[in-house]
Amino acid sequence: MASEILFLDSAGPRRWILKQEGALSVAPDRAVFCASELLEAEVFRTLERMSLAYRWSDEQTSQALHSAFLVVSRIQLVGLNSRVLKRVAGPLRGRLGTLDAIHFVTALILREEGRGTLRFATHDRELALAARAEGFDVLGV
Repeated sequence: MASEILFLDSAGPRRWILKQEGALSVAPDRAVFCASELLEAEVFRTLERMSLAYRWSDEQTSQALHSAFLVVSRIQLVGLNSRVLKRVAGPLRGRLGTLDAIHFVTALILREEGRGTLRFATHDRELALAARAEGFDVLGV
């Protein structure tokens, strides 16, 4: 049974997929992962750009996409809706760009809805600072 809920931005899953140094170390059976549905688009767009920029072989691209499907399938994606977008358009803590603000606001709304105690998992410094300022326990930065 999962003992914690981790809210993810797209950097954590990308590091898992690409097996990059510094990836979050979380046992899958010990956590429930959730994220804005924006994460799926960000992950697959990044992989597409990387496959072109680094001229990955078809095999490398296929392997990365397969890993991405496996990782994303373990994450409970939360719909991007007008409530999130309206709140993103208002004042927020920190110097967040639009995409990070969407992740941040989604986590705030989940917490306000009482969906459990969330830990915020990110590799982004600005996002981590904003999350800490709102009282989240932050993992990754």
